[in-house]
Amino acid sequence: MKKIISFLLTCIMLCAGVSGCKSSTKTDIKTGLYAMPVEESYKLPVKVLGDDVLPVTIFVSPTPEHGDGFDRVPSLINDKYYTLLKEAGVNVVFGHDEKGEDIVKNLDLCQKYGMAYFLYTDTMDFYKDTENGIVCYPDYSAAEKSAVKKKFVDTIAQYADHPAFAGVKFSDERGIDIFPALKAATEIFNERFPGKIMYHNLLGNAASKEMMQYAPLFGKYTRVTNENLIKDGYNYYVTNFIETVPSKFISYDHYPILTTGLNPRWMYNMSTVINIANNHGVAFWNYLQADKYDESVAVPNEAQMLWQVNTSLAYGAKGLELFPFFCPLSFCDGERNGTVVNCISGTGEVNQLYYDTKNALAQVSMMGEVLMNSRWKGLMVSSTGVPATEVVQTDVLPSFNHLDSVTSTNTHVIVGCYNYKGKTALLVVNNSVVMPTNVVLNFNVETKGYYIKDSARYDYTSNGKQLIIPYLVAGGSALVVID
Repeated sequence: MKKIISFLLTCIMLCAGVSGCKSSTKTDIKTGLYAMPVEESYKLPVKVLGDDVLPVTIFVSPTPEHGDGFDRVPSLINDKYYTLLKEAGVNVVFGHDEKGEDIVKNLDLCQKYGMAYFLYTDTMDFYKDTENGIVCYPDYSAAEKSAVKKKFVDTIAQYADHPAFAGVKFSDERGIDIFPALKAATEIFNERFPGKIMYHNLLGNAASKEMMQYAPLFGKYTRVTNENLIKDGYNYYVTNFIETVPSKFISYDHYPILTTGLNPRWMYNMSTVINIANNHGVAFWNYLQADKYDESVAVPNEAQMLWQVNTSLAYGAKGLELFPFFCPLSFCDGERNGTVVNCISGTGEVNQLYYDTKNALAQVSMMGEVLMNSRWKGLMVSSTGVPATEVVQTDVLPSFNHLDSVTSTNTHVIVGCYNYKGKTALLVVNNSVVMPTNVVLNFNVETKGYYIKDSARYDYTSNGKQLIIPYLVAGGSALVVID
């Protein structure tokens, strides 16, 4: 019934001429109001893709040939699965289980399908656990440094000249005591492979302080000794990373689709990271849960995938990362016993989650140029509806340039506010995973421009001081650019 009512209201609004349309006869609206100085967007382009393409990554790559305990499973590193990746909107592949010739096959297929590839190296002995505790590369002997550096550089150099090579995936969820090792490796990489990306991924805000100091060795080292970490927790952990490691971006993982509902810390994690990233002039990339990896999480549906995509972009993400898309070899046992579900299974079956993820990403490529070239300024929110998860109030703006307020008929709405090359850009997101809504943007002047919704672009001229975005699906978004 609610969907019928929403549809009827949409029809009334369209008939009244107050929503966007393909063309307009009104020409007396002034443009250029509220022009802002052009600001650095803090994007991190993957050069293989182009400066204005928003990266959409998968962790992990198509699986190589492997055994499932009974039979040999053929390699998924082939045209069939790269076609599926391309059709889903993926443009970056993080290597994982493959070695040798399978790495080259992935590189060649990435080149063929216009994608970028990150070589998986892991941390390659840049730190070690000893009787005297964790020791990092800066404290190695000269001979140890030389051997570790040579192995690291030689491993990467085998593939670095390939046209699809974009960088290396080096570290995942390491603690503060290992950051000196990450710093040393990144400095070596940046000097030897300029223009490429050294990839690090951090813990999310659900991590314990023991994890934030010692991961992955937090099982052995259990007494937190870092006073700043004890005092400031996750904020210090992220800040210490970007002030220690010369990284070009901040990435972390936090998976919100739980069996008990949505994780309320989702927005808080993004708030912490985007504000630290902006303060340090680097990009923010965000992981999305595109699987069920154990009994604590649920398989996301299409609305939940949309919501993860669009809330990430509304919070200023300049890259999206899907975990894991293909089934990692280490997850295959869980997949066989039913506790793990992936977009594409370890045996190559395409699950419903693939199509839900594909639909959730369908509009991203159309919005990418604007979002990549915009500085995130904050959020506006509606006073209506119950939020899927709460936003952080310190991120909420009372108004933004042309926009005085936002209202909706059914649900809570958030609006990511951006400076797009001096223009106002607004990403309107339905902050519900169960219900569609109509949204009204209440401006303080008449406006014109365009918006992108449902993978189509509409030129619009506001009738009065409103723009109505009709029928925004659960988790859906519309990107509005004001001339």
